[in-house]
Amino acid sequence: MLTLTDVIQVSFFKRSFIWLLGFALLMSTAPLVITSADGSKRYAEAPPGSLIVSQGAPVTPYNGMVIHDGVQSNLTDGDLGTLSGASTGFIDLYLDLGRKKTLDYVAIHYARHWNKTNKVYVSDDAVNWTEVVSGDGGIGKYEYLLNTTTTNILDHNVFGAMLPANTKGRYVRISADQVYVNIYEIQVYSSFIEVEQFNMTGGVTMEVLPGFSVQMKAEAQPSNATNQSVTWSVEPKPGSSGMAVIDAATGFLTAITAGTVTVTAEALDGSGVAATTDIVIRESIEQWRSMELSLMSSKTYNDPFADVDVVATFTGPGGIQITRPAFWDGGRIWKVRFAPTVTGTWSMTVEADPSADDTGLNRSSAISFQATPYSGVLDLYKRGFLQIGDNDRHFNYNDGTPFFYLGDTHWFMPSERFEGSSVEGIDSQFKYAVDHRVSQGFT
Repeated sequence: MLTLTDVIQVSFFKRSFIWLLGFALLMSTAPLVITSADGSKRYAEAPPGSLIVSQGAPVTPYNGMVIHDGVQSNLTDGDLGTLSGASTGFIDLYLDLGRKKTLDYVAIHYARHWNKTNKVYVSDDAVNWTEVVSGDGGIGKYEYLLNTTTTNILDHNVFGAMLPANTKGRYVRISADQVYVNIYEIQVYSSFIEVEQFNMTGGVTMEVLPGFSVQMKAEAQPSNATNQSVTWSVEPKPGSSGMAVIDAATGFLTAITAGTVTVTAEALDGSGVAATTDIVIRESIEQWRSMELSLMSSKTYNDPFADVDVVATFTGPGGIQITRPAFWDGGRIWKVRFAPTVTGTWSMTVEADPSADDTGLNRSSAISFQATPYSGVLDLYKRGFLQIGDNDRHFNYNDGTPFFYLGDTHWFMPSERFEGSSVEGIDSQFKYAVDHRVSQGFT
């Protein structure tokens, strides 16, 4: 049996709970769909950070609905000033978002009363529909409607409803038992930002030698895409004998035979976005030309700069040896760059200190490759690297030919875009300046 004290305590805790709940709702920054005691649902704004994913989506009438007073494409053109009228019987239409997406919110901008039962459905195939929102827009109800006082049939209003968590679908259907309505825009929102494109790279030259590896990279755009993961694949370019293998998860490519291969990076966010690029696998490297190879460590280092030293040793004709330090390129990747100083057969080994057990950074079995004479016209590659002359007063090429350096100032280069120009008839001022100096004999 409850005493007076029990009743007072229960009342106090009940009031405290209601007050705390109200305060939490007031302070929350998340959009709210508030359900009152009579079951009505109130208008909600789109979630912060969400984006419209329905602009330009095709609109299809459903179940015999007739659209008039404006083409149906007006409903997703991004212009709140264009409209499309609904038939006098009912509203039933759907938007095709192009592919299945994660959806958060639906807004419908319209005029005239939205005074019947309004529903939102989603579907993967435009045949089987799942109802996700249902509200009564009648006078006195105004469920999900921004303006809850209007009685003027010409007043603009907005139907705004949050969708249940994890709502997904390619098609979004709007239906209402409506007498008449003018719709200006249907907006479907998602907080899941999809990848739109990739910028792909594979070393400094997009070239590699058989037996060597290169780390492929795919930079997602936009940079704030929710899921930027990719899966990698590689295949010979049609008509080429080139072959390579690639790690589907990491993009670490190892060349097998000379030729050209096509590398594909495909987004894993469901967007269907993919990008391709070609990697040339050369039979040999020309003398003085730089080559780059990648190494993937089998271990994880807390401080890659301090925890391990990686050195590649290149052995050439006559026993000549050149050592090159590898540099850390992020994650588990180290890179080595080298240019052969003489033609002939070279081999490479790699040693990591103190990590002799790192199978990715140690290569005790030599990888051989050929260096051939340079076939181009640049003196730097024909004559070899620069070095200080015997009298320490001038520079020579490696073959002893004097090197004369002339400087030129292109004042706007730091701020110019390569494709930019303010001069009529010149597409690229930067390229024009370089080409002009080349025409004058500079290299």
